[in-house]
Amino acid sequence: MLEEPRVTLERGQTSAWMMAEARQRLLAGWCQGAVAEDEDGRAVPASSSEARRWSMLGALLASWDGGTVAELRRAASSLHRSTGQSPIEVWNDRPERTHEDVVVAFQRAIESLEIGDEGISSAGEDLSAYWLGTCEGFRVDSRNGRVGIVEEVRFSSRKEPETLAVRGGLFRTRLLFVPVGAVERVIPRRKRVLLRAASG
Repeated sequence: MLEEPRVTLERGQTSAWMMAEARQRLLAGWCQGAVAEDEDGRAVPASSSEARRWSMLGALLASWDGGTVAELRRAASSLHRSTGQSPIEVWNDRPERTHEDVVVAFQRAIESLEIGDEGISSAGEDLSAYWLGTCEGFRVDSRNGRVGIVEEVRFSSRKEPETLAVRGGLFRTRLLFVPVGAVERVIPRRKRVLLRAASG
């Protein structure tokens, strides 16, 4: 019985393949305001069989499909750098953004992964810290309901996410400052930030 040849993947190669597949999805269809849409423009999960158009994040999540967290982090970090360090979904959803812009950003990210240019990121970096640092525009929810929308992520002197500036209130006139320690988790697929229950 013949054995299949062993293939050793270079660091970042799997991420590059993932990104190339995501780019193909975006070539087929691109959307804004949701991670994915069906043929009628309704929002659907990124991995849905009904999806026909994807945002940058949606295409990446659909192509990841349960792979390793390290590879997803590496791909997302590369894409983050290719958009000039802008939060991926914020960059994707800007009114002036074009389909061509998005495809070119993916191509730049793929090329940087293929040549091993991973900037200052490390494979052991916590993925949750990445999403915290790029969650502008995400909705913030607590156990009591909706809190508001992340208007800005503020960083510490060590360039780590420290505080979320959250715009809330009926007419979004109230600005709340939420320390990242109060965040229970970030759900990229739903563009949500969930806060921990208040102690005591």
